[in-house]
Amino acid sequence: SDVPSFTTALSYTTEVDNIEVDSPVSFPTTPLSRAKVMNRSTERVSSVMFTARDILRLDSQSYSRDDLTKSLAIESRNKRLFAAFDPKQAAVGLVLTCGNHCIYKSGDILCGSCRSMIPIPSDVYTYFEFSLTATYETIPLVAIGISTSSCPLNVMVGSWKESIGLYSDGQLLAESKWYQNISQKKPLVMNAGSTVGVLVYKSTNNKSSHNNNNGKSVTSTTYIRYNINGNPLSFDISSTTLRKYDGLSCDIYPSVSILSEGTRVWCRFCEADIVNRSRQSIGAPDNVKVYCLDGSLLLNTIG
Repeated sequence: SDVPSFTTALSYTTEVDNIEVDSPVSFPTTPLSRAKVMNRSTERVSSVMFTARDILRLDSQSYSRDDLTKSLAIESRNKRLFAAFDPKQAAVGLVLTCGNHCIYKSGDILCGSCRSMIPIPSDVYTYFEFSLTATYETIPLVAIGISTSSCPLNVMVGSWKESIGLYSDGQLLAESKWYQNISQKKPLVMNAGSTVGVLVYKSTNNKSSHNNNNGKSVTSTTYIRYNINGNPLSFDISSTTLRKYDGLSCDIYPSVSILSEGTRVWCRFCEADIVNRSRQSIGAPDNVKVYCLDGSLLLNTIG
């Protein structure tokens, strides 16, 4: 079978987490050191379980009646890509756990960014979420949004061209320009326990005067809509767009930047993990299908 096995999941997570195995002789003697070793073992088990879940989801979606869900599942399975953070697109100083579904900052870096393994598909409404957790009295300092692979991993998403990020205080940073949140009398902010949703539509248009790598004349415009805990946001900008004239050759990824210690960001890239599920809460238009990043169908045309 071409479906990755449970053993594959084990080897995959071991490689990603770089977990060392301690023999009885080398097992630490102090309580703190033993706690760290036991925590590594716990993280390893969690990563295996998360990855096994991702594999089973891909297998199930590859038999879906929805054509887009089925095609994206087969493509991801063949490329061994999961709807999770990408360790190859994570800044040095960021730690990925739970099968690459959770990320936090460790070390002296000021800012670290990470992107997803799977890019956002074109010509379809795609919705995904990030949930924040933090240690006691920690105020999360993060930026959540989208970026291309050209965006450096040591800068905050939104501060670089071809990237957009929502900062913790509710302000939007789009290609190094700040925009105020005007949707509430009291601006919404991100706190520990908040879930931030992002609705993206990347449209392709064949009427541009620019050419892509295939010689076709195309342009690409990406529209983005945010919500915090199901409350849609609006900004003092007529339309929040991200334009790039190489069209289909440009992949855009869900991205997160972490500036504060003690903050963990959890990705919610599949339908089963989504918290806010109504059209009103995510800002989706009526009578359109809305998919999650892994291709699972969140909202059908009816409802």
